[in-house]
Amino acid sequence: MMRGLHLLALICAISSTASAGDADSNITSNEASTKGGGGDHHQHGGEHGGEHGGGYDDGDHHQHGGGDQHKTEDPDNDSVACACPILERPQPTDKALRARWMVHTLNWGVLSSTSSRLEDEKSGTKNHAFGNIISFVDGHCGAGTGTPYFYGSEMDQSYIDAKDNNMVSLALSEAALPSVCGIDAAVEDCAVPSMGDPENPMCARLTLTGRLVNLEKESEEYAQAKKAIFDRHKVMKQWPGDHGWVISKLVIEDIWFIDFFGGTEPMKIEESYFAADLGGLEIVQSMGTGGFVAGAGGRGFTHGGGEATGQSPVVVYLSICLILALFALVVQSFRTVQESKTYQAVANGAHAMRTQSEMI
Repeated sequence: MMRGLHLLALICAISSTASAGDADSNITSNEASTKGGGGDHHQHGGEHGGEHGGGYDDGDHHQHGGGDQHKTEDPDNDSVACACPILERPQPTDKALRARWMVHTLNWGVLSSTSSRLEDEKSGTKNHAFGNIISFVDGHCGAGTGTPYFYGSEMDQSYIDAKDNNMVSLALSEAALPSVCGIDAAVEDCAVPSMGDPENPMCARLTLTGRLVNLEKESEEYAQAKKAIFDRHKVMKQWPGDHGWVISKLVIEDIWFIDFFGGTEPMKIEESYFAADLGGLEIVQSMGTGGFVAGAGGRGFTHGGGEATGQSPVVVYLSICLILALFALVVQSFRTVQESKTYQAVANGAHAMRTQSEMI
C-alpha cells in the first residue's frame, strides 16, 4: 500500500509540473490575445452612455449614448472573435443588473407573437402562440440601452402577426452565450454535459413582454439603432434590400426573470431594470467551467455570481497531491510506530524468557 501511495504522489508531482508549464503557456497566450488588436483598455457606458457622444432618445424618455465599437481580437487572426467585449456576469442578488447584462450581452432570442396564420378549429379565432428566432441589439457596445432593437422584414411571420396584434414577448437564456463568443462563454449551470441545463433556475431566463414598434426612418433613433445592429450583426449588411426591411424596438411593459431557486417576482421596469448601470462591470476574457473568469485586474463570478477564488486547475491539482503526500507520510509514521512497538514487545518477551531460563 505504501509503495502505491508513494508512486501516486510521485506521479502527481511530475504531472503537476508539466501542467503548470502548460498553464503558464496558456496564460501568456491569453494575455497576448487580450492586449492585441488595440490594447486592453475599454470604456463602459451603461445608463451613462450619453456621455460618449452620439446619444439618442428611444422615444420612451430614455436617453442613450452612441458609444464606440469595441472588439475583442486575436492579434494573429484578422477575424473578430466577439462582436462586443463580454462584461462580467453580475451576482444573482442584483437581478435587475443581470437582466440588463443579458440583454446587452446576448444577440438573439425567441420572439413570440399571436399567430395571424393559425386558427382555432373549434372557435375559429386566431389566438395561438407563435415563436420565432430573432436577432437583436440593445445599443452600441459598452453603451447598452436595455431596449431590444430588431432588423426585420415585413415578409417575416412575426412582423405579419404584429400588424394584427403587436404585443410580443422576447425570451432569452444564458444558455445562448456560446453563440456570442464561442464555447468558452458557456455557463456551467446551463451546459448539459457539465450536469447543467437551460431549465436549471441558476441558468438565467428572461422574458420581456411589450409592444413591437417600427421606428421612423428619418429619426436619430433609427440611425443609431441601424448602426448598432450592423456593427454587431455584420452579415445583415449583405442581405438583399428588396425584402421590406424595418428597424423596430420592443417597448417593454412586463419583465419576467429567474436566475436562482425560489421562483420569480415581477421586476419594476423604470425603478429597477432601466435604472441598473452596466458601467461598473469589468471586461472578462472568457468563461470558466464555473462562471466568468475575469481578465487582468477584473472580478469574476462563478455558479450564479459567487466571488471567484481565482484558483487555477493546476493549483487545485497540486493541493490534492500535497494532501496525498501528507496522507502517505502519516500512514508511514503510524506504521513506523507500530513496528517499533512490535519490535520492543518481541525484545521484552525474549528477555523475559532468557531470565526465566537462567533462574531454572
